[in-house]
Amino acid sequence: SVNPSGLTATYGEQLSSVTLTNDSSNIAGTWSWNQTGTVGNAGTNSFQATFTPNNTNYAPSTHTLSVEVEKATVVINVTNNTFTYDGSAHTIAYTVTGMVNGDAAPSVDGNVSKTDAGTYAATLSITNDNYKAESVSTSLVINSIEVSNKPIKYIATYGDTLGSLVLPTSEFGTWTWEDGDSKPDSLHWIVDL
Repeated sequence: SVNPSGLTATYGEQLSSVTLTNDSSNIAGTWSWNQTGTVGNAGTNSFQATFTPNNTNYAPSTHTLSVEVEKATVVINVTNNTFTYDGSAHTIAYTVTGMVNGDAAPSVDGNVSKTDAGTYAATLSITNDNYKAESVSTSLVINSIEVSNKPIKYIATYGDTLGSLVLPTSEFGTWTWEDGDSKPDSLHWIVDL
């Protein structure tokens, strides 16, 4: 008998989904797979199948058939690539969809980790034995933070100097009094910077 040929499937599919057709040059009969489960990893895989003639004068026969398994498709979805500067490192957030066989998401290369404000180009990509190559061009955007030009309001007590009031220091800069020796001229003086 002539074995079925040109059998193809996609990674994650069941072997039973691969149709076996009897060659017209064969005696009448049917083909059936001897195994169950998936078609295995991407590549060329071999499975056992049985040919059962309709004419009972001929005994069933077992044959090894090849199935060409193609890679499955996954998609990288960028879910968040824009942040506001906060002094911490940020990376592009993403999800990967399309996995089969209960596979975990394949690793994604090309992400960037940045702290300072700016726009950083990145290409997220996947290379995997069972999934088609996938890539997404995107950017990590870290927006500048606005710094207030007024720390807060301070209340000085009569007799105190402005220099006795401690102004804050932060990663954005240092505040200093222009006239630290000035004194309030009344019981309380509200200083609005």
